[in-house]
Amino acid sequence: MEDLSNSNLTLTAYCIYVLFVTGLTFGVARILFRNSREFMRIIFGGRENLAIATNQLFEVGFFLFGFGIGLLWLYIGYNIASTKGLFEVLSTKIGGFTLFIGGLLFSIYGSSFAA
Repeated sequence: MEDLSNSNLTLTAYCIYVLFVTGLTFGVARILFRNSREFMRIIFGGRENLAIATNQLFEVGFFLFGFGIGLLWLYIGYNIASTKGLFEVLSTKIGGFTLFIGGLLFSIYGSSFAA
């Protein structure tokens, strides 16, 4: 029979990770695309409606892509046996996801300045 406290630690890790992924992805998407409106207006030659619509589509796409990757990386594969293990698993998962979002952010901005 499985130790209930180990299962609870694993469930706790899942919950914390999903909350973090959701918050970070949503927060970065909002900040990134709130600050790129003027850039979109320039790209679309002052066509305000087209710039706003495209910017909103990019925001939704960024959120869906980031959140989807975060959920894809959710799986732990074993029961966490201690609080120390909980912190180690979360630091690896959260750190990896944070690096992914940072890389995605730099790739978006890097490609926009390459032209």
